[in-house]
Amino acid sequence: ADRPFLPWLGWPALVVVLAVCAVGAVALQALPQAGSNPQTTAAPQDDRAANSGFQNNAEAAGELVKSWVGSEKLNSYELALVLDPDSKKMTGTLKFTYVNTEAQPMGELHFLLYANSHKRQEYGIFEYSDMAEAYPNGFSPGSIDISSVTSGSGKLDYAVTGDQEHVLQVRLPAEVAVGQSIKLTIEYTVTIPNCYGRFGYGDNTMSLVNCNPILSVYDEGGWYDYPYYEIGDPFYSETADFKATIETPSDWTVAATGVLTEKSGGKGKIWEVNAPGRRDFGFVASEKFEVLETKVDDIIVRSYYIKGDKTRGKAALEVGADALNLYSETFGEYPFSEFCVVESDFFIGGMEYPGMVLIDASMYGAMTDRMAFDLVIAHETGHQWWYSVVGGNEVTEPWLDEGLTEFTTQYFFEKERGAAYNEMYKQYGEYFKSVREGDDGYAVTLPVYNFDDSLTYSAWVYDRAAEVLKSLRAKIGDEKFFQALRDYYEQNRLGIATRSDLEKAFEDASGSELTQWLEEQFNSTGN
Repeated sequence: ADRPFLPWLGWPALVVVLAVCAVGAVALQALPQAGSNPQTTAAPQDDRAANSGFQNNAEAAGELVKSWVGSEKLNSYELALVLDPDSKKMTGTLKFTYVNTEAQPMGELHFLLYANSHKRQEYGIFEYSDMAEAYPNGFSPGSIDISSVTSGSGKLDYAVTGDQEHVLQVRLPAEVAVGQSIKLTIEYTVTIPNCYGRFGYGDNTMSLVNCNPILSVYDEGGWYDYPYYEIGDPFYSETADFKATIETPSDWTVAATGVLTEKSGGKGKIWEVNAPGRRDFGFVASEKFEVLETKVDDIIVRSYYIKGDKTRGKAALEVGADALNLYSETFGEYPFSEFCVVESDFFIGGMEYPGMVLIDASMYGAMTDRMAFDLVIAHETGHQWWYSVVGGNEVTEPWLDEGLTEFTTQYFFEKERGAAYNEMYKQYGEYFKSVREGDDGYAVTLPVYNFDDSLTYSAWVYDRAAEVLKSLRAKIGDEKFFQALRDYYEQNRLGIATRSDLEKAFEDASGSELTQWLEEQFNSTGN
């Protein structure tokens, strides 16, 4: 989620957060006020969005993703988690089933331990200018301590390596043949930092995302053990099936990346999570959550907000439902039975996870303009299509999900909002173009580690990529353009897409060769 600064322009400022998914901490945009705050075209009616508390809908939940080709060959994670808010600890047991879909036998597995990237300040997971917002009470370390790795044959040899202590290398008892599987158990303890980033706690919420072990991606190039970069999204993972039990105190509520069942158990509550076909897993917990709920067709949409923030909590529900409805009609069906928008102690603006998006709690106050608020939620909801269902390498090709999602966000405002939003986009587009014109040697298609700062990254990877897609839409026409995106979505569901996959979809739909034209556009600062 990034937030680049626009310079003061001599007008009353409209704070706009470009809610892109994980630019480590970009900054706030200040734009001239572009008309009055719009009225939302709310999908839910008032009586349907009444404060309902948590509703257990797990038994009736249907997951479209289960019917998709390839869903039967996914790795699976079964987690047993116990959250202790007082000690700021979480103990975990991961039972992991690995299915070898590679072209060769595998004798070793790598898991990413992003919680350890929070262990030392010198690991530099936030830009220096954002440290005060990330750690308002001073630097606070987070970590994950592995206590054992076992399989049916007993204890396994393992090592924690990497520049940020972020890679768990596990030696298997024997090579796993192609098409065969193995089950592992990993025992660990997570220390939760006082951090307003993705993983951490603040005054109101605890975000337990990007902190459990997750399998690294492997291909002919080897294991992609990327560190936690300060710019962009370091998260590159394959779709898998997740199940979890989460034990919390009895007065805490959980929002998660799957279908929840709430039960009493032990000293508090047990939250069961069923999450097939997700690219990641995580949850947010709070003793201050209230919940609003509605439906889009058969999809349950929830807004989790901190007590006292009901006005914006209801607005979050409305925008999330509107966006989910439009994107499903335009790009292809949303495959999960639930979707939740979660207010969090999170300074970066917005962050997407499968079936769940985190929204900066500061945006729920009256001082944040409604345009900015809607923009964040519409953007993060768009990532359910471009990141969650259709994955990509967010390190080497970040524009594939960010550029598509930024275009998707602008399309939402084109269809659901009025001239004020169009004027807003025009003005920040002009600003980003001025940023690009001052940059030498950048392009849309560069990896995250080739950008020096988040402002430059946003100007190219989000704004310029979206501009190119808008130009392509004008070039080939709406019918072919949106058919291409529907085909791209259907053909790459659950997988990892590349630039060539997207180009092929557009070329097949349009009947035109577009590679050279796109290359020229990606390297241009814009008209």
